[in-house]
Amino acid sequence: MGLGTAGGYGIGRAVDVVRDLWPEPRPDLTADKAAPPDPIDLSGPAETCTASAVELDLAAGSTTLAPGEMLPFTLRVTNEGRMPCLLDGRGSSMQVVVTDAEGERVWSSADCGGGGGSDLLLGVQNALDTWDMTVRWSGSSSEPGCEGKRERLPAGEYTAAISLADVPDAAGDPVTVTVAESPAKESAPESSEEADESEKAEKSADDGEDTSSDDDAPQDDTKD
Repeated sequence: MGLGTAGGYGIGRAVDVVRDLWPEPRPDLTADKAAPPDPIDLSGPAETCTASAVELDLAAGSTTLAPGEMLPFTLRVTNEGRMPCLLDGRGSSMQVVVTDAEGERVWSSADCGGGGGSDLLLGVQNALDTWDMTVRWSGSSSEPGCEGKRERLPAGEYTAAISLADVPDAAGDPVTVTVAESPAKESAPESSEEADESEKAEKSADDGEDTSSDDDAPQDDTKD
């Protein structure tokens, strides 16, 4: 081995020794700490619920509506936000809207159901944070303001969904309902007087109004 080779070998070993004593710097693996959420100020007045804060649930009493029956819809609104918020609980604001296969609006619980109810304060963390309401549909059409004549809708599939007038961007999963076909009539046609009485009875029965007992009336409950 020559002198130059020996010298180079010695220098290489010296470098290895230095690296062992002073290893190369390693990257800092310290995780960044997330800033804590802003404190909640509950001293001020509550504001209207936002679409991101409310969760909407709609349930139908049945998937099929037979002629002569009433179909109950149960609406539930839950505050999923971090602060209490206000919701318009009037029947004219919180409503079930039914559309046909083409997406055309054919019925709403607000059309003829009246405007009962009041503003609601939804709490947080299971403290009065949920509100329920039940409305009923006879399978007839309706127009805003209860204008025009209501008629039995053709058999087929219809879609029901919750609509909040004061939180228009809020949305929940829709419910599909099948309106059954009316049986063929074999009896003689009703007289004009009987037809008028039948129409009046249906008008009072539709849209959640009481027709037989207190169990048929619209109900709303704020859940703990």
